[in-house]
Amino acid sequence: PLFNHWDALQKVIPYADELESNFESFMEKYVTKDSWLESWLDALAFSLSALPAAKTGAATMAYTLFDLHRHGAVLDYPRGGVGRIAEVFEECIKENGGDIFTNSGVKDIVVQDGKAIGIILCNGDFVRANRGVVCNAPIWSLPSLLKSQKGQMSQEQKEFFFKEAPNKEATKSFLHLHIGLDATGLDTSKMEAHYTVMHKGLHGKRGEIDPCGDRNMVAVSNPSILDDTLVKGEKNRMVIHAYGAGNENYNDWEHLSSVA
Repeated sequence: PLFNHWDALQKVIPYADELESNFESFMEKYVTKDSWLESWLDALAFSLSALPAAKTGAATMAYTLFDLHRHGAVLDYPRGGVGRIAEVFEECIKENGGDIFTNSGVKDIVVQDGKAIGIILCNGDFVRANRGVVCNAPIWSLPSLLKSQKGQMSQEQKEFFFKEAPNKEATKSFLHLHIGLDATGLDTSKMEAHYTVMHKGLHGKRGEIDPCGDRNMVAVSNPSILDDTLVKGEKNRMVIHAYGAGNENYNDWEHLSSVA
């Protein structure tokens, strides 16, 4: 598939080593030492990874910056909501002979001669992979998914999955809020589909405001402004998706009790 983008690939190859690491080296080489610009890059990276730009993957940052500044660039929303993307994927997979297993826990990733060849579901069924296994489970879950397969793994693989993986540092996470609102009395014609709110601001004197700081930034999407099928065409209804990074310390919350 890369050959379809040969012109772009030729431009990227010289930066292959740097693109495999974080964006820090790019910032040191190519970003003017301007504190406002650095703060803006940190805020952009934060919305992608909950990390500042220097600690975000270089490939992710490079593509995002390129995409934002292309001629005619716009922010896209899927018609019918994000769920429609999953539905289209399901249709494509089934049309091409694939199977989909829902509500099916995975017990083991099966390895043969150092290569993942399939998975065993919690009900005991074996699902063979034609090419390989793509796993999006947290890296700390891999030892339990592979523990029965040690005999089929190389020493290097054992070292990584059973010694290095459990000790990987966890990044901060995101907090998402999906909510339906009664929009009676609101002038929705003056609303945008997306807002990014910096509670303490993006930048201060001598960088005193950290855009990645505790509870500073929240992104708010209002897709029903663009697509009223999300509220089934009803008037005075609105769907909101707000998210921010859960970057505060847990001890700020641990004394609170849950409410049913």
